[in-house]
Amino acid sequence: MVSGGLPISESMLQPVSDAWTGSLLPAASKAAVKQIDLSKAYPSINTGEFLPHVYLGGDAEIDIRKVTKTPLELFWYGGDTAPPSSPDLLPAAHADLSMRYAAYPDPTLTDINHRSVAQSAFDGNYMTVDSNTSARLASWAKQVSQPGAGDVWSSGYWNGIGWAQSWRQVIAVFPGNATVQIGPSPSPDTHLNTKAYFHTMNLVAELDSPGEYVLNRSTSTLYAIPPAGASVDSDLGVLRGVKGSDRVVAHVSLLDAVVNVTAAAGFIAFNGIDFRHARGSVFIVDGAQGVSMLGGSVQSAGGTGINITNSYGFEVSGAVVADTGSGGIVLYGGNRTSLTPMGASARGVTVTRYNRVSRVYAAGVMLGGVGNSLVRSEVFDAPHMAIFWQGNEHVIEANHLHDVVQETRDSGAIYAGRDYTYSVTIANNLIRNVNTRLGENDPKAHNYV
Repeated sequence: MVSGGLPISESMLQPVSDAWTGSLLPAASKAAVKQIDLSKAYPSINTGEFLPHVYLGGDAEIDIRKVTKTPLELFWYGGDTAPPSSPDLLPAAHADLSMRYAAYPDPTLTDINHRSVAQSAFDGNYMTVDSNTSARLASWAKQVSQPGAGDVWSSGYWNGIGWAQSWRQVIAVFPGNATVQIGPSPSPDTHLNTKAYFHTMNLVAELDSPGEYVLNRSTSTLYAIPPAGASVDSDLGVLRGVKGSDRVVAHVSLLDAVVNVTAAAGFIAFNGIDFRHARGSVFIVDGAQGVSMLGGSVQSAGGTGINITNSYGFEVSGAVVADTGSGGIVLYGGNRTSLTPMGASARGVTVTRYNRVSRVYAAGVMLGGVGNSLVRSEVFDAPHMAIFWQGNEHVIEANHLHDVVQETRDSGAIYAGRDYTYSVTIANNLIRNVNTRLGENDPKAHNYV
């Protein structure tokens, strides 16, 4: 495994000693929470920053390469809660579990009944919330008002329509009148409206389940409940210099990218290698020729998994891309004026769980430009689209697309739009279980053009 992160060993997991944090933790889960003081093990560590992840649609050409990197994230080794939805995904012995920020409601529950809902919206950035959410606001207010420890954010479909999502910071909480103030809208399509549905995250008071954590950037400290069935790995410990019984149990992301091949290089084959733990895209090729990735995996990214631009003849075959923040694979390049193809291909790949951060318009596979292809691959388990294409002369053939468009409206498994395109081949694809969990009848399209 090649990691862009730093290892977390067993000895770094300590009981919670910070009194203020301890006072906010739920009594029932406090004993299970582990405190990880990153600055002790890594004195110069930079935890990054939370940023308003922007809805990526709305332009004439939607470019999912323009994704915002995340702050430091926590990825645990193994764990029973990692959902291996496909037998061809990752062997259990090599799987990471993408931990999630402690949140309310639980963001893994996609039914509309498991979301906070705005009852009213006013002055652009204020909303009153539903009764279940308002009952929790007093504990949230203590964290939001604490200097340096705030970093509370909400991820929501703010227009209430269900196809434009973004992150907005929680600025203030007013428990007395059930009101929350959030940061300004990062795009016109994510303006606040009544019936907006959202979840609020990085909340100490909601740290109550295995697989959750909170990041306090001001002290470079993590508070986490390890996932059920989590394992340790002595081999990783040897690789990263952890000796004896002090074994690696997790990693935190550090680098913006793990692999970054530029035009100065080329004709490189990456065979059977696992790449993990980046705050941006894990595997980037920009302007290089003759690069290939055969087998292996790309996992645990804040941005996209594999991001290929203007790199003629790139090939990825038989690889797994999983647990990314803003899309799985991007193949984008070629000359649309002369119709010169980039000729990049993804064949026999498995792409799953690719929208942890950007829930919409960050496809499992994006084909842009001219002459790129996705063939005999599986894309599944996502809130929005499986494939997004723009440009000319692409091939989308013999793929299995399923369990997508799970929490959005007005969407499709294969999606194009806002761009004049032609001569794209879409053939012999199996598309199934394209169905929202919003608890209502809503039309879907398998091909949305």
